[in-house]
Amino acid sequence: MSKRLAVLIGWAVLVWGLGAGPAQAGQIMSAQQCAKSYPAADESLKRFEQETGIPRSLVWEVVWAESRCLSDVRGNAGEVGLAQIIPSDQTEWPRWWFADRPATAELMDAVLNVRTAGYILQKNRDVYCREYQTMGARLRCAARVYNGGTAWVVRYGPRPKNGGAARAWLYGDSVVKAAANWYW
Repeated sequence: MSKRLAVLIGWAVLVWGLGAGPAQAGQIMSAQQCAKSYPAADESLKRFEQETGIPRSLVWEVVWAESRCLSDVRGNAGEVGLAQIIPSDQTEWPRWWFADRPATAELMDAVLNVRTAGYILQKNRDVYCREYQTMGARLRCAARVYNGGTAWVVRYGPRPKNGGAARAWLYGDSVVKAAANWYW
C-alpha cells in the first residue's frame, strides 16, 4: 500500500468514524465536548494544570487536532490514543527517543494518554522552548515541537512557507489560539 493511500485511509477513519471513542463519531463536535466525554481525564488535567501551568484546554485542543476525540485511532508513525502519542515500545525509531513514555497498551487508557500529552507539552516548553520570553510563545513552541519534532526550524524559525515544519508552525498557532478561547 502506498503511503498516500495509507494517509487517505487514515483520514477516512477519522472523518467517517470507523473507530469511535466514548460516543459515536460525529457526536463530539469540539475539544470542549471531548473533555466532557472524559471527566476523569479532565479532572486529572485540572490537577496537572495547577502543578505545571500547562493549560488543560491546550491538551484538549491537541487531542482534538490529533484524533478528533477518537480513542482507538492509530497514526502512520505509530501514534496511539486520544493524543496520538508515540509509545515507548514502538519499533520504527531509536528506542531512547521515546523511552520516557508509556507502552502502547498503557496509552489506550484515556487518563494516562492525555496526562502524557500534558507531560510532553511541559517537557517541550521547559526543555526545547525555554528561550522564549512569554508563556504564550513558549506554549506555541511546545505545541509545534509536539507536532513537528525538535528541529531548530520548528522551534525557532525562520517560519517556513511549506513542508512539515510549516505545518508544525500552523499547528502550534491554531491549537494555542483555540485553547485561549475556552470558557469553563
